[in-house]
Amino acid sequence: MLRSIRKFGMGMLVYPFLVSLGHASVDVKSLHLEKCDEFVEIKRNGENKYLSNINIKAALFHCEEALKHFPKNGKILLQLGRIYIFQGRKEDGLNLLKSASSDGYSESSYYLGIYYFNSGGGPSEKEKAFQYFKLAAQSGHPEAQRSVGLAYLNGDGTRKSVREGVAWIRRAAKQNEPEALFGLGLMYLRGNNVLRRNLEVAAKYFAMAHEHGHPHGRKMQNAAELTIRLERNN
Repeated sequence: MLRSIRKFGMGMLVYPFLVSLGHASVDVKSLHLEKCDEFVEIKRNGENKYLSNINIKAALFHCEEALKHFPKNGKILLQLGRIYIFQGRKEDGLNLLKSASSDGYSESSYYLGIYYFNSGGGPSEKEKAFQYFKLAAQSGHPEAQRSVGLAYLNGDGTRKSVREGVAWIRRAAKQNEPEALFGLGLMYLRGNNVLRRNLEVAAKYFAMAHEHGHPHGRKMQNAAELTIRLERNN
């Protein structure tokens, strides 16, 4: 038996077969889904795996097999789309991402926003990025809400509006998105035509950013509190 199995060559090609031999109760469909997640899952804690650092062949195999069994699973479509783009199959990858986005998977809409924003294709690409960011943001995606806010603040892909920008960043901050909390801290630290300068509020947002993992939150909180003490003594 083992000799005949070795003749197949690559282990991942006979992996489902081996699983069914050794553990009849294992759900092979779910196993592919689990392995696809294991290789390319997008995490919220800053530990995303770079595709250049994973076993791309194994990831491709498991994600393609998972998609056969779960063709409408937005997460698989996104993960496989990312792999295709990484391999240079841009059109195939974008089609999968757009399919997931059109089915309402906000993570895929957000990733499309990132893709078009970083594509270097000029104003039309920034407009596409904004549209996908806003689509994800309207579904409650916190990073997308922050990205929409920044787009309004900078006029990237849309009209420039500080008021709209602040409003969207506030939405993200309400979900404790670290960059949004930090950004509000900076805006209160400096002041603008929407937010009046308020060092106490700035320090509060910097502290919240630190609590939720922002690497510079504590330093800026200390700086804001020091400025408060100095200004009170003058």
